Amino acid sequence: MAVAKIPEDLKSFFKDCQAVHVEKIKWGEMDAFQHLNNVHYFRYQESARIVSFEQTEMLIHGADREIGPILAATSCKYIAPVVYPDTLWIGINTLNIEKDRFSQEYVIVSESQKKLVAKGTGTVVSYDYKNKCKADIPESWKEALRKSHI
Repeated sequence: MAVAKIPEDLKSFFKDCQAVHVEKIKWGEMDAFQHLNNVHYFRYQESARIVSFEQTEMLIHGADREIGPILAATSCKYIAPVVYPDTLWIGINTLNIEKDRFSQEYVIVSESQKKLVAKGTGTVVSYDYKNKCKADIPESWKEALRKSHI
């Protein structure tokens, strides 16, 4: 999957990231307090996570899917408000890998403000969709998660 070229003045925010996703703020994403509604940060983190899953070939769709990733927990710390128009760059990095799960961190950077506007975390569990239970993380995932993609 092709990723937009990170602007030079933002690259330092993503030096440890495995994947970066970009989102243009839409007018309708603003809330009554005249800034980006909180729920959209979680959606943007999700989009970055899916980019990461695609790059590491964790996503298998349809009937062939046996072991796949499933989100167990997520969080977001809001640092500065974002307003329309703006473009957000969301970086993702794997923090640690355990037997059946791994944790990731997200950095969300405003292109117009040239600063970090939010940080988040996510815990992803390796899940056996056929038997409906946790599973050990496949070795191929571990190898892919340890590689740098950008």
